[in-house]
Amino acid sequence: MDRKPHLMGLAGRIKFAVERRGLQKDVARMAGIPPRTLGHYIAATNEPSATSLMKIAEACDVSVDWLLKGDGDDRFTPSQNAKFGDANFGRVRETSGNDELFGRVFDAVHRLYKEERVALPPIDLGRLAFRKYSEIIDATGDPEECGAMIKLIVAQLRAEIRAAQAAPGTGKASA
Repeated sequence: MDRKPHLMGLAGRIKFAVERRGLQKDVARMAGIPPRTLGHYIAATNEPSATSLMKIAEACDVSVDWLLKGDGDDRFTPSQNAKFGDANFGRVRETSGNDELFGRVFDAVHRLYKEERVALPPIDLGRLAFRKYSEIIDATGDPEECGAMIKLIVAQLRAEIRAAQAAPGTGKASA
């Protein structure tokens, strides 16, 4: 493969990493993602969530940074991709820097909006996650406190969403 993966975009880098690793169905199985879903990511018809991106990176033995931006080495190093769990917000590893924290904030906000069944365009979801991430960075530099802050932000956003849903006249104009 003589392509330049850093110039391909996210879908191209996912495809490059998957092809280098082996069969698409095997990579999907290793990542715990349905093969059809992985196919949609490769075809650029869907974009992966932060959690899915981390799973793909681990299965393909590449860094999340490289998948997202194409920067640096495309080979995985354990300090770049910390092990992840569904709700393991309690420990943000210093070796993974702020990328890991932002990924966790984005994933938490994305899940909340999904759980509450509120549609939010991806650009707005990213902006909201970045604002909340910035609040955490401004408030603390202690990785132990970051997990608690993410949970607090999710609780605050949930309360705001539910209050907006309960208050008449805050949604779209009536026909």
